Amino acid sequence: MIIKGYKTRKSNTLGYRMGNPEKDKDLHGYPVSSNYVVFVKIADCAIYEKDDQKYYKPDNAKSIPVAYGGTFYGYGKLKKLTNFWKEVSYYRTVYFAWDAKVYTARITYTEKDEIEHQKEIDKRDKKDYKEALKNKP
Repeated sequence: MIIKGYKTRKSNTLGYRMGNPEKDKDLHGYPVSSNYVVFVKIADCAIYEKDDQKYYKPDNAKSIPVAYGGTFYGYGKLKKLTNFWKEVSYYRTVYFAWDAKVYTARITYTEKDEIEHQKEIDKRDKKDYKEALKNKP
């Protein structure tokens, strides 16, 4: 399925819930806003049955930290990948909460300029968030 221009696949192991600023943190250690979505592993959730169907309860499950996210998506940590020929590339996992399911995609960065740009975005987002907290009324 293509979501927002990304070729995604459905994840059977991930679920989602709304963020809780008191217990959910992003990769930089900042609280996740309550109107943002957080992603959880279904294995960490309580499972209950209703009408011969199984459902998960994500309320107490630990969230997967994301670098930055929004109301229906989240971008994972920038990770390094080395192939057989020792070529280095970086990738980032993207999570989407779409139609009551979780879909994932992978963004791969191979050009040095793209990699540096992504690292700068992570640093800028962290800096902007710190300044926003300082200026909060």
